[in-house]
This record gives sequence, structure tokens and C-alpha cells, in this order.
Amino acid sequence: MARRHWTFVLASLVFSAGPSSAQEQELSFVIEQGFIVPAQSLAGNPFRVRDLEGLSKGRFVLEIQGQARFANTKSAGAPASLSNGVVSLPAIAGGNSVGESFVHLALDGRRVGQPLYVATRPPGTITQITGFVPRGDECYLALGDHYAVIDMALYRSRVSDEGRMVPMKPLNQRSLDQKGSDALCIRTPFPPGWVEWQWVDPWFDGYSVKAEEGNYLVYGVRPSQGCDGIYNLGWGCGAALKIPDHCTFYVGEWSYCCNAAASAIYGVVRWVYPGSGGEATA
Repeated sequence: MARRHWTFVLASLVFSAGPSSAQEQELSFVIEQGFIVPAQSLAGNPFRVRDLEGLSKGRFVLEIQGQARFANTKSAGAPASLSNGVVSLPAIAGGNSVGESFVHLALDGRRVGQPLYVATRPPGTITQITGFVPRGDECYLALGDHYAVIDMALYRSRVSDEGRMVPMKPLNQRSLDQKGSDALCIRTPFPPGWVEWQWVDPWFDGYSVKAEEGNYLVYGVRPSQGCDGIYNLGWGCGAALKIPDHCTFYVGEWSYCCNAAASAIYGVVRWVYPGSGGEATA
């Protein structure tokens, strides 16, 4: 397969973006399957839009991408109420299965700023998250028994670097093996995602990575590098490994270390299939 094809595959992948400045919040919505996050009023430029006040006279619309949906409408869009820098967000229902969604802010038909991350997680996730950072902490902008709205910069600053080292099944099975033995490892919750090249020549063996910035590929370079995802010409047109910002993947051992506290929100290393519009659930 020609390497240029991966530019198309790459552009189809969605990776969460980091905050654009220290003053702006990077928010994550976490919803357990079958539950709803109530309507929220979000201050502090949550979509990280440049010149938000200057744009405030335009017609804003909210658009949701992924399995999650606005709870009170069948449409993927909803009018956005913006007043004095506060965005009113309607109630959001989690998806039918574990996965990620994004809420975009569109101005006059054009998406602006950065999307809000919405994670649909298994039952018990909120109990797990509050085990890492107790209830009452200011990182929680909203917190119920089955949902949370989290300021990720504050959350990351509260948690430890403890993680789990998890092996993977052989490539031709294209699925995660989380039933095998695992061990403690050290991984910061902060970006970027990282790959360590062990016992392979990434360029010779056909590996490329998605750069941290932009939708383009760069060749794999030993011994290690930051990345959002890993690609190999032998995997076919529709498969890639997504490396979350809190994870390190070891090519050679075929295992990964992900920060435990961040994994409760963002999940772990997983196969994604942009050619079919889906991804393997963690």
C-alpha cells in the first residue's frame, strides 16, 4: 500500500486536543452507560475559542459527534446559548456502548475552537474516578453518582503516576488482551502519548506515527517519540493503534503502560478502524 493512503486514514481519526492556554479549561464529560449528564452552564471559554467575545453576536449551534446524544432531542444539533462568556449546554445522554464522543461549537455553520470530550464508560466508573480524586475536590465542576464534568488540568495535578503494564495479543487478532497478567508501571497522566521502538527498525518495518500536531504522518524514529497513533503498512487500509495522551506503547514487547487515573476517563491503547467509522472498545 502506498504511504500516501495513510494521510486519508489519518484524517479520519479523532484525538482529543489539549488546552490552548493556561487560562482555558480542558473539560471532560464522563457518563456511565444508561445515564445522563444534566444541563450545564459552562464559564471560562470551555470550547477554547479565540476572540469569543468578538464572535458572541453570531449564531451559535452545538453539534454532537459519536454515540452520545443530546438527551431532549433526536437531532445531532441544538441551539447554543452564549451570554457573558457562559455557554449553556443541554443534557447529554451517554452512548449505548463504551466509547468517546465530542460536542462541537459551530458559528454560522463553521466549527470553532476545540470540542468538549464526552466519554461513555461502564457502570462503576464514577466510583473508580472518585477513588483517585475524592468528591468535593474543585476539579469536579459537576458530579453525580453516574456522571462527572471534570477540569482535566486540575484532575491530572491531583493523581499519582501509577499505571498498569498490559500485554497485547498477536497482531492478527487485532484485539486487546486485558485478561493476561499485568504489573505496576510508572506513567505520568500528562501528554503526549509515547511509543518506544524495541527490537524493530520502524522505518524498515513499515511503521509511521501520527504527529502530536496536525493530521499527517511521520516516519517512526528510534528509540522513541511522541505520537497520537501508530500505523503499519501491513495492517491494511482501515486499522491503526490509538495511543492516548497518558499511555506509552512498546513496539517489540507489544505491551503498554497507561496512567491508571487517566485511563478511567480516556480508556487505554486500542485498535481503531477509521475506514469503517468505528473503533474497538476498551
